[in-house]
Amino acid sequence: MSEKQVILDVYVQPNSSHTEVSGEFDGRIKIRVKSPPSDGAANRELLSFLAKALGVKKSSIHLISGEKNRRKRVQIKGLTEEECASRL
Repeated sequence: MSEKQVILDVYVQPNSSHTEVSGEFDGRIKIRVKSPPSDGAANRELLSFLAKALGVKKSSIHLISGEKNRRKRVQIKGLTEEECASRL
C-alpha cells in the first residue's frame, strides 16, 4: 500500500501583518507570512504554519521547489488532497 501524500502549489506573500491563508492566486493557495523573505525565514514560517494548520508533524512537510521564489511546491505526507482542502 502506498503512503498518502499531496503536493500543494502555494503562492507566498512575505512581510504581511498576519500569517494566514488568504485565498487563491494564479491557481495556487495564497498564504501570507509575517517573516521577511531573507535567510529562508519565510520558508520556515510557511512550513511551520502548514504543519500546525494541517495537524501534521513538521517532518511530514517538505519544500520541493521554489526556495527563492514566491511560487512554491510543498509535499505533505500522511494526508490526501481532500483532507488538506478541508483543513485549510
